[in-house]
Amino acid sequence: MKKITLFIISAVLFSMTSDSIAWEKYDRVIATVNYSAIIESDIELKFGFMQSARPVAAAKINYEKSRILDQFIEDELVSQTAEESAIIVNDKKVLNRIENLLKSYISRNLKQGEDPDKIEADYTQRILAKVEAERNSGKEPKIDERLQGFFD
Repeated sequence: MKKITLFIISAVLFSMTSDSIAWEKYDRVIATVNYSAIIESDIELKFGFMQSARPVAAAKINYEKSRILDQFIEDELVSQTAEESAIIVNDKKVLNRIENLLKSYISRNLKQGEDPDKIEADYTQRILAKVEAERNSGKEPKIDERLQGFFD
């Protein structure tokens, strides 16, 4: 009788503790793209936004989540490819290229009696001032705006 009572008490205590120390599911990795993980909560969040905008039929939930995962993978691949193929050029190379372009432009458009060195120095100072202003402002204007500014 003592063994049965002890067994029942043990079973009750074990069942109470197993519920209280059960593992919680936090998040899990659904896919990895090279060195980046795509986690389930990101897919669920995007699916939630999509479903709030347009309800999804129960039969199509897995299909829609699969499409969202595909989009995440595609976006990550594009992002990684862009990051890996980004070309970083220092200011000196850029300024040398601009100077060469200016020399070519000035030689083609030089008017009678103008000093090419003075015109080149003026343009170079304008370019340097614009580059410094851009650097100090913290924003980068579009390329079109930069080029337009040089020739105004």
